[in-house]
Amino acid sequence: MPLKDLVARKLYMQQYRAKWTPEQRAAHNKKCSEYQKKNRIKKNAYQREWIAKNRAKKSAYSMKGYKKWKERDPQAVKEMERRYRNKNRLKIRHHNHIRKARKKGNGGSHTQIEWIQKVESLGWKCFYCSVILTVLTLTKDHFIPLGRGGRNDLENIVPACLHCNCSKSAMTGDEFIQYRKSKTTLQ
Repeated sequence: MPLKDLVARKLYMQQYRAKWTPEQRAAHNKKCSEYQKKNRIKKNAYQREWIAKNRAKKSAYSMKGYKKWKERDPQAVKEMERRYRNKNRLKIRHHNHIRKARKKGNGGSHTQIEWIQKVESLGWKCFYCSVILTVLTLTKDHFIPLGRGGRNDLENIVPACLHCNCSKSAMTGDEFIQYRKSKTTLQ
């Protein structure tokens, strides 16, 4: 077996393992699994030490590998990103919300945990129509809109359903409540 040339060694091992029977493959996997369990602490310590010494090299490897993977299998990348978005929906919405508010430059900030605590304290209900909200239907609404000088503080943000949030548009919360009352009295 060629030991010095890494490419030749990898090719040799691929060809060698291709000839294995399912029993040989299972025995090899079991042996590797047992070794990993037995030496997990030692292996993790070695990895942390290597990363501490070679931080720049690691980031270059990971970026290069990610770019190659993205070029090689764009469908798998899209699937992975879709799963991440579905799993972290609130986190992504919060990040986008903070970014949009920062671009407006009105000031104020809050964390995602503070936001969820506020929603829970209000019983997961829309501030305007009291409909029960879920993770999918929850939106943040600025009581005084960012476009009209409102801050991105927790005191200025209320939970709203998508319908109320879109209907409110650039109205203040008080204006929207009056608008909803006038709309229901006409019907």
